[in-house]
Parts: sequence; C-alpha cells; structure tokens
Amino acid sequence: MADQNQNQDSAEGGNNSAAIIFILPRFHPNLTGWVKALEEQGFEVYVLVLKVAPLEDHSVGTVLQIPSRLINVVRSKDPHAYEKFRTPAAITLARFIRNRSPVRIVIRADWGLLASVSTFVSLTCGYKPIWYSQRPAEEQDLSRTRRLAYRIITKTIITSWITPVRTRVDAGGLPLGRFRVPGKVWVPFFVPAYNTLTVAGER
Repeated sequence: MADQNQNQDSAEGGNNSAAIIFILPRFHPNLTGWVKALEEQGFEVYVLVLKVAPLEDHSVGTVLQIPSRLINVVRSKDPHAYEKFRTPAAITLARFIRNRSPVRIVIRADWGLLASVSTFVSLTCGYKPIWYSQRPAEEQDLSRTRRLAYRIITKTIITSWITPVRTRVDAGGLPLGRFRVPGKVWVPFFVPAYNTLTVAGER
C-alpha cells in the first residue's frame, strides 16, 4: 500500500478510458467480488479509500488511500460516528478523476461527508456518479415526499443507485419491503456487477 504522498503522486498519471473508480471509507471484503468481476471484463479498477483495515484483499483493484481530514463536530462513544465526518481532500480527488477519465465513478452514498464531497467533486469534473449503499431497494413505508426526493436525486445528481440489500425481513424471515425505492437497483454481492455498472448511466 502506498502512503499518502505516493498516492498524491499517482494522481498525476495518464488517462485510462476503461477505468472505474470506487470512492469508499474502506475496501470492505464484500466488495472484492464486484471489483474482480470488473477486472475480468477488462476494466482498470481504482479503489480510493479513507483508511485501510485488516483482512482487506488488495490483490484485486488498485487500492489507494487518499488524503483526508476529520471534521470533529460530534461527540459520541461510537468511533464510527467520527469516521462519518472524515472528508477526502477535494483537490487531490478532482485531479485523480480528471487524469483517469473513468467510464464510471461509484461512491459509498451513506457515509456522511465522504458521499457529499465526492459527489460534488465528481459533478464538478463532469461525471454523474453511481451511488452504492446497503440500504434496501424495497422499503416497508415510503412517503410521497421521499419518493419524490429519490426521483429528483436519481434524475439530476446520479446515474443510478445500487444496493446489495433487496429488502429487510422480520423475525420469521418474511420480507418487510412493499415499496420499491425509485432509482435503486438491487445488485447482490455474489453476482458480477459489471453489467449494472457499465450500463447504469452515461457521463
């Protein structure tokens, strides 16, 4: 794994028209299958993370830890609460995106400032990203206001919203979801994701 200075230097490299960029808090093992499937289809996959953790498989994708800083505005006993206020260095991120000219950018959507800053930078660079989260594609209750909000987001800010969670279940294992969230696409972790990622939307 390269250190942050090396990662900044790597952002000066040349273009790659077949690149896909993931922007995540960390490269969780459950994403290894997606990245491997994309590489097998000939894409060069970059995984930009805020931190590196044990048990990650860096044999797939190019994993780079990008510079970041912590906006310490919360007080909590949960260490993850603080991590959600960690923001990537916007200028470094923008330089990396412009130099790689990716065909897709995938951003972890439900992770505080990471999602907000990365989405803003992607749009500034001319790319509508794909959002990835682990919130279900089907929900038990979905108000008209929330449906409208989802439609606006998926039509104006992002090209698609993917999730490996189809619906939540009750204690008996029965699905609770009754309403499909507009714009969300269910992509299980164990199914190759390249079809969804490569046709989910245009730059």
